[in-house]
Amino acid sequence: MATFGYFLATFHGFMATFMHLMATFHRFMATFAHFLATFQLCQLKKALAEN
Repeated sequence: MATFGYFLATFHGFMATFMHLMATFHRFMATFAHFLATFQLCQLKKALAEN
């Protein structure tokens, strides 16, 4: 039974680490998407101003 508990704790730790990495990756992706959207908005404004 102790072995099962140890396995459970290890698995939980691994899952928590994986989730943390996924959340960090998600945050970086969101930041990148935000910068990309801002850049596209600036280009759109520039294009509208030229016409």
